[in-house]
Amino acid sequence: MKNLIGFIFFFLIVSCRKTNPDTTPKLGIDPGCIQKVYIPSNAYSISPADQKTVNDLFLKNKILNHTYRFYQFKEDTFQTFYPPFLKKDNKNVRAYS
Repeated sequence: MKNLIGFIFFFLIVSCRKTNPDTTPKLGIDPGCIQKVYIPSNAYSISPADQKTVNDLFLKNKILNHTYRFYQFKEDTFQTFYPPFLKKDNKNVRAYS
């Protein structure tokens, strides 16, 4: 267990260490630590009209959607092959939680 903690500590020290700028190759990139990028949950990749439709769908079905970020919305209509030959409306939403 002590070896594991020591390894993790060593890895964190080494991975975030900045190198000497005189010896680093001039590639135009920052050799430092990686920064976490936060994307807000309301940054959707679907159109505003589709956002309204998706929010209405979740509201009608009583599903909380404040933590979801929607990235795809497909809407399609298909007809049944048996009587009474009704047209059905199909809506698919893909989201990250």
